[in-house]
Amino acid sequence: SCLYQVVQQRFPQHPLQAVSTVIFLRFLNPALVLPHEFGIVDAEPLPRIKRGLTLVSKILQNIANNLIFTKEFHMRCFNDYLRSTFDLTTNFVLSISEPINFNTIMPPDEQQPIENNHIPDSTILSPTYP
Repeated sequence: SCLYQVVQQRFPQHPLQAVSTVIFLRFLNPALVLPHEFGIVDAEPLPRIKRGLTLVSKILQNIANNLIFTKEFHMRCFNDYLRSTFDLTTNFVLSISEPINFNTIMPPDEQQPIENNHIPDSTILSPTYP
């Protein structure tokens, strides 16, 4: 995928983990934490609901990063669950990271090489909220 190609150049030692981090940090978790900003719900969730969504987001981000909770004692009860999902998450990331045959999308003479030297790491890995 295009994302895999970009992050592989930036993070050649851990490209799958980088893809996973970007997908969850930049796309899934922002929509989960701020569903009203993404048109998923009409109104801003109540504070207790927002807190729950934030905790779910933390769990998902740890799954994406293949990390268990060590510093947040109240979240350690999820560590067995986190461990049980690491392989599934890796398989998911592998499936969305398969190379794209650009020739089926665009004729070779119209293709341009991916140039990402101008994309700072902070842009790739920092969350974007509307």
